[in-house]
Amino acid sequence: NEKSEIALIKIEGPIMSSQDILKKILKVEKNNQFKALILRIDSPGGAVAPTQEIYEEIKRLDKIKPVYASFGGIAASGGYYIGAATRQIFALKGTITGSIGAIMTFIDASKILNKLDLKIENYKSGKYKDITAPSRSRTEEEKSLLEKSIMNAHEQFVFDILATRASKITGNMADHATGMFFTGQD
Repeated sequence: NEKSEIALIKIEGPIMSSQDILKKILKVEKNNQFKALILRIDSPGGAVAPTQEIYEEIKRLDKIKPVYASFGGIAASGGYYIGAATRQIFALKGTITGSIGAIMTFIDASKILNKLDLKIENYKSGKYKDITAPSRSRTEEEKSLLEKSIMNAHEQFVFDILATRASKITGNMADHATGMFFTGQD
């Protein structure tokens, strides 16, 4: 008589890499003793690509074994993104979740550098290679390109949420995808 168990994978802290989580998902898939998986997510989110890799693997595994999400104190942005790939999400009333959106932040330290009479010289191989350099302001063209890039990431996020949770969403998705966070009770 084979003993059945439920596997538990914890996703904690910022999501900057997917490698360890993907290895754990593969172990759960290959181990016939595990009949289901619970993801315990306590993460504010993180980088887009690793989050999407984990999301896709959870969707794939869920076709083989059921996957459920249990949200801890925070499962926002990428944390929510991953949870959205599961069959069902369990959250505490006080869990901070949602925050469906994407962000890029750059520092413009050019005024400080000028006051200190410091000049940074960048030698670059392409027109946009120093687009993130803190030593200068972004041009209007660069701002437009960055905005387009971030909106593309946001659209991918919304598309994936709708692909897995459309039947659970009340109202207009655009009202939920503003980057605002919600409590589990909300």
